[in-house]
Amino acid sequence: MRVARASCARGLVAVLLAVGCRSHAPAPEASQAATSTAAGTAAAPLPSATASSPRPRPRGPGCRVLAVKAPAPPPAGTPAVGAGFGGQAWLTLAEGVEVSLKHGETTREFRLVGPGLFLPCPESEEEVVVASGTVVTTPGPGSRAGAEVVLATPFGVVLYADAALELALTHDKLTLRVKQGEATLNDTGDENLHDAVHVRHVKPTDHAVTLGGKVNADELGKSCDAARDQAAVPPPSEREARGAWAANMLEWHRRVRLRCARAAAAAARVTGPNQGRLEDLLKQQKSPTAAGRGPETPAETDAGR
Repeated sequence: MRVARASCARGLVAVLLAVGCRSHAPAPEASQAATSTAAGTAAAPLPSATASSPRPRPRGPGCRVLAVKAPAPPPAGTPAVGAGFGGQAWLTLAEGVEVSLKHGETTREFRLVGPGLFLPCPESEEEVVVASGTVVTTPGPGSRAGAEVVLATPFGVVLYADAALELALTHDKLTLRVKQGEATLNDTGDENLHDAVHVRHVKPTDHAVTLGGKVNADELGKSCDAARDQAAVPPPSEREARGAWAANMLEWHRRVRLRCARAAAAAARVTGPNQGRLEDLLKQQKSPTAAGRGPETPAETDAGR
């Protein structure tokens, strides 16, 4: 029963990402090593983005494992050095396991520390979806102007361009410590997608920043879908207004990406009898015939038990 529940939780993320959490569709999948949980649960494959994505983009090389620190013998699910990840499978790390990864295109480096559940480099981006566990980043290699790494959690999204930080996530709290550089913490709330976004800047001089509380994966999934709909704005007929429209679309799709990445992190943690209900709800949101259905019971999450 425990294995079946874990498998279902992973499958929810596939539905969330299909709802539209990316602004581009991936090319054919790159090879990678699928990992499993210590209990032997198979990692769930992720689907392509929806047909409404504005522009396809070739998939890059994703991330590869540089080093592994683990007890002897390594727990089940521990990846080998050289294993590749491009966001098609979740990585479950047991307690005492640390995995260092490097982005194959940008050379960014970061370390994942168990126990935890991670989705490294979805669509081969510089991104990690964190359902639980710790992420430690390395400054310097791969940093460049205008490029930010995304660390998505159920409580909010951390972004940084060049920083040494530690992001620790438990079932009910996020803790962020910045040792070098600067990071921003965006809670990607339920505000209108077109409103100003409120972010918190975190520097080494600050104390550890925490976010916590209950996580409602059902509401975050609805927020993801609503953001996608708000970003579907057709271009204006006036030529003079198209430049501003194009600039707005870039920002709006970025916000959709962050909001839906947070929803994906929350969906991976769902447990209890409402797993199937959440999956059905998300499928209904994707379908144009779902309008007019009654409200659903919010899904139970690990933070709300």
